[in-house]
Amino acid sequence: MADLNTKYEQLLAKLHKASDKLNEENSETMNRDDRLKQLYDKSLDFKNMLAQSRQTLKQIETQTQSFNSRCDEFEVQLKLL
Repeated sequence: MADLNTKYEQLLAKLHKASDKLNEENSETMNRDDRLKQLYDKSLDFKNMLAQSRQTLKQIETQTQSFNSRCDEFEVQLKLL
């Protein structure tokens, strides 16, 4: 009977050790997944900022062209005077 108890205790110890190892691996996987999610979120933020910057540059370019056109018109008007 003592032999069975010893074997039972050894099996429980092995199961506990295996469970701890699986929990540790699961924790590492979850940490890695969290880091990947954070990196993905940051890349989306960067992509959105880049798109916004492009939009702003297009607006500035349009305004610059409009300003240059008005300057050209003004120069023509000045030459006519």
